[in-house]
Amino acid sequence: MMKDIIFLINLFFIIFIFQSTVHAQSEALARLWGVNDDALPTMLETERNLKKVDGILNRVINNSDFGGTWIDVKANKVFINTLSTANVSYITSLPGVHPYVDLLNFTIIDNSTDKLSDSFEQIIKLAKKYIAVDVYLYVDISLNNIVIYLEQSKSDPKNSEFINATDQYYPILIYQPPDPPTTKQQSTMKLYNNDKRQIDKVLLCGEGIYRGSRTEIDYSCSIGFFAKLANNSDVTYAVTTGHCYTDRGSNIFYYFPWGDRPDGTLLGVMDIHRVEDYDYGLIGLKRRGIRPLPMIRNTDANEYKQLQIRDTKPVSNHGAHLCKSGHTTHATCEYIKAFDGIFIDSESFATELIINDMEGDIGDSGGAAYYYYENLYSVNLSGIHTGGNKGIGSILPLQIILDETKIVPILVNE
Repeated sequence: MMKDIIFLINLFFIIFIFQSTVHAQSEALARLWGVNDDALPTMLETERNLKKVDGILNRVINNSDFGGTWIDVKANKVFINTLSTANVSYITSLPGVHPYVDLLNFTIIDNSTDKLSDSFEQIIKLAKKYIAVDVYLYVDISLNNIVIYLEQSKSDPKNSEFINATDQYYPILIYQPPDPPTTKQQSTMKLYNNDKRQIDKVLLCGEGIYRGSRTEIDYSCSIGFFAKLANNSDVTYAVTTGHCYTDRGSNIFYYFPWGDRPDGTLLGVMDIHRVEDYDYGLIGLKRRGIRPLPMIRNTDANEYKQLQIRDTKPVSNHGAHLCKSGHTTHATCEYIKAFDGIFIDSESFATELIINDMEGDIGDSGGAAYYYYENLYSVNLSGIHTGGNKGIGSILPLQIILDETKIVPILVNE
């Protein structure tokens, strides 16, 4: 009897500790950094300081003697890749750098930034020559090497000619079995009770959308952000990925709130889409019955369940955090591995991508990509989540979308 009581007490204690930990890490960023929610303001301050130091360093190091820099918030360090120890004293003696020497960590490496860039360009040429497919290419500064991520198993002969041709550049190969086929997402689901008496349906960035008919899903994606035409503020768009568009069938989109039951509210038609090099699509929203807000859905958090989009400053630091909000996996955060990454499949040769290892799944494509800066209730919009696989994710930078479409994102302070 006493043993049973002790067992139950221990079990209750374990459950209590587990629930307390989960509750304390309700924010995706807290789970990334391995801290409780209440420690995030301090960690964000640490990251801001490291970003500042990283910016100073990148103004004084060159691409022939160094191999880039990246930040590590948990270690409170800026890592500097250098070809020689002789560069250490030079960098640390600079007036702008000297006050921060305790934050610096120098790593001796084999590949300079120039060498990596040259090898990367050659691998891109080989990818085109051998028609590589379902691969990501990027330069990982922390690994001081080029990474080729292949959406296939190692035993799959696909891309074998391309892989063999890249041996001379000694890239890191990462194999990943592809996810289950996603080209057919069609299903018929019971709709939420859509009350016609409701004046406006509130839409948030990161929420789901689907094309097909009102009661039948052909394909689902997520909303990245809302925008207006620069020369016509009467037109409002929901921005998502271009691969949500279909050449065969309907491109009418409906609302799909978080959860497994679509809403059936008509949103509009995808008027503009592109996939060949940049993956984005613009859905012209109907004028009545919906109210798009420049807020990102973060419902799983305990406190800040809607994040205000207040700025669009680009992120430029390797190792900095980046988050996304999407219909399937909700809000997740990871570290930036690379800029100017490439994804190649049968339909596109996507370029200038931000590469991370963010969790994503079917239905997350197009979701809002963002980062925190000063607080936990407002964020900077960085772009849209364009896809990924287990262990890798890609973001199309916001500025590319704006330059190509001449739209202006809607912000909270407008």
